[in-house]
Amino acid sequence: LGLVRSRNRGVFYATGTFVFFLDADNYIGPDCLKIHIETLVDNPKAMGCYGPIQDFDNETNEFLSLRSNISFSYNQLLHGPYIDAMALFRREELIDFGMFDIVMPTLGWEDYELWLRLGRSSKEICFIDTSPLSYYRKHGDNMSFKVKGEIYNQLISYLQTKYPIQLTFEDTEIIKSIRMPQTTFAHLFFANSVEGMSESQSYIATSLNHSPLEFPISKDTNVQKLRFDPLNDYVYIRLKKVGFFTEGVEKEIAFNLSSNAIWVEDGKYLFDTKDSQVYIDFTDYDISSVDKVKIWLEYLSVGAEAQQMAIEVYKSSLDSIKKRLKTHAEEDKKRIDQLTQLKQRNETTEHSSKLLTLESHHLRNHIHALLNETYYQKNLWKIKLKKLIRMIPIPIRKLVKAVIIKKRLPISL
Repeated sequence: LGLVRSRNRGVFYATGTFVFFLDADNYIGPDCLKIHIETLVDNPKAMGCYGPIQDFDNETNEFLSLRSNISFSYNQLLHGPYIDAMALFRREELIDFGMFDIVMPTLGWEDYELWLRLGRSSKEICFIDTSPLSYYRKHGDNMSFKVKGEIYNQLISYLQTKYPIQLTFEDTEIIKSIRMPQTTFAHLFFANSVEGMSESQSYIATSLNHSPLEFPISKDTNVQKLRFDPLNDYVYIRLKKVGFFTEGVEKEIAFNLSSNAIWVEDGKYLFDTKDSQVYIDFTDYDISSVDKVKIWLEYLSVGAEAQQMAIEVYKSSLDSIKKRLKTHAEEDKKRIDQLTQLKQRNETTEHSSKLLTLESHHLRNHIHALLNETYYQKNLWKIKLKKLIRMIPIPIRKLVKAVIIKKRLPISL
């Protein structure tokens, strides 16, 4: 992520009303935060505040000079950075203001750019005029110590495109390229077993009008991984080839490419960020003997044109997603209609089944009634005959019975 994106992400996901920036190698006094918060509470229109910071030597703990010990002034800032990042801000206002600049080359001074932007926007910033509230550890790895030479010039060149700063360039080999109105450059970062990728472990190519871009590699760096940043701007490139050389002889080295491009096809990479990155990962290969990396590529579009292409890709992707969602919605509606119809048919079938069962029951009862009625009608004459016989005197009945038996008539007396 890097320092800038990490800070921005921390601010965005924080939940408090205020945010205070404190690097791991510095520390604050016991009342530092309390005084800062009270200052912003007492000054509701102020977006942030800061107080004096005491520098001290990392080895001897000896107090050195002060920083952030002058009141906030945009005109003063134009002559150089004098306010440290250790300051308190209203979190919501800082988010709305854009936080730290992610487009700026990640070489340091991200806090200086923020103070310049606040000053140009006439934001109210309070200065706490008191004894030092926090402490800045000075050692060889401070980023401010590394802001020199080409890095210093690159930062000035970038800031001069946004603010009328009065800083002068150091005399270096590529100063003329860096001072072009639109400063563009390609970066090759490397990582080894000791240190990850950083600005101190990188090579810069500023002449982008010819291919291949050549990056010299020191053999004592023990490179294990590379990252190629095609341009510090929106860019659309065709990456043709990456070559590795030792004393002018090209080496056959297996590697894999990955990137943060939003669209990749047939060696073409479209980036929607000014921090374009192509990672070069080696497959179990020792490149310690490599002394030069050459990258053949073609810049198809840069700047606003490439940005517009990225926007069109987003729009196309969004349209595609909308179409898929619409298709899915239509398919879901069809499934719902089918299920509804099936349910209705099931309900109709179930109702019909109940009616059929009921009708069957009624029919069965009717049939039983008819059978009983038929049986009754069929045997009615027998019943009447029996009643008639019982009215006959017994002697005569016996005589009739004898006749029945003799004639085998189907009558029971």
